[in-house]
Amino acid sequence: MKKVEKKAKKEQNAAVFRQTFDRRGRLLQWFHEVNMQYPWLKVALVVLMILLPLNEAAQAQKVEEARAPTRAVALNLKAPARKRSLEGKKLVALTFDDGPLAATTPQLLDILKKKQVPATFFVVGTMAERAPEVLKREQKEGHEVGSHTTAHRSLATMSAGEIQAEKQQMNSIVERITGKGVSLVRPPYGALSDTVRGTMGQAMILWSVDPEDWRDRKAETVRTRVREMAHDGAVILLHDIHPTTVEAVPGIIDDLRADGYEFVTVSELAEAKKVKLESGKVYRSF
Repeated sequence: MKKVEKKAKKEQNAAVFRQTFDRRGRLLQWFHEVNMQYPWLKVALVVLMILLPLNEAAQAQKVEEARAPTRAVALNLKAPARKRSLEGKKLVALTFDDGPLAATTPQLLDILKKKQVPATFFVVGTMAERAPEVLKREQKEGHEVGSHTTAHRSLATMSAGEIQAEKQQMNSIVERITGKGVSLVRPPYGALSDTVRGTMGQAMILWSVDPEDWRDRKAETVRTRVREMAHDGAVILLHDIHPTTVEAVPGIIDDLRADGYEFVTVSELAEAKKVKLESGKVYRSF
């Protein structure tokens, strides 16, 4: 009995195999006939096989592009506020002279960073050499760096050759520390001469608001004077070497913002007011 069942099962398996083989044979025969009658179909199939992976790659790229705007928005949220349109807005530039000083300038930088305010630092070369890391931080955090000469000597007392040497020496100091030279200069004491104007070869930035923080070292006095004298396009003169000035800065920022002002660097202020900074010219406001 078992032998009969085994034989029947074996014959059944053989029949299934023959049917499968016949189907595959017929299928292969059909492909062969189609290929002979329509040879272009083979080419079309090959092209389709190539395009399918490319289509998958394109779909993946579309997904990636769809995600891109989300990342861009996230990055834009971190962009400084000054990158927004400044047209028609009241603008002022905070400028700080005589530093950097390790005892006071880092505290000022902390305040500016917290308040998201850009500034322009007119640095003295000898001070920069004593506090190079502070100067690097000024540049790294997006502030503008200008020259206040190497040793705070009056340019008006120098010859043309001395002014040229002074300029080259100062540029060398700043470039060695930050990797960038300077294009703006603030003459010490605001002292000028025809020789300075004709020789300096850099835009010279003075000021239109001077709270005399160097004389009256009282934070509240400095804050009040800045608020009273501020105007659209103003260049505000301050000194980051005085603790009382640093103490006054948060209040100055709050007061001017409450009055509708936005803060920019000197170069940004000139650009916003459509003023081209030119070498040898003097600017007090914009």
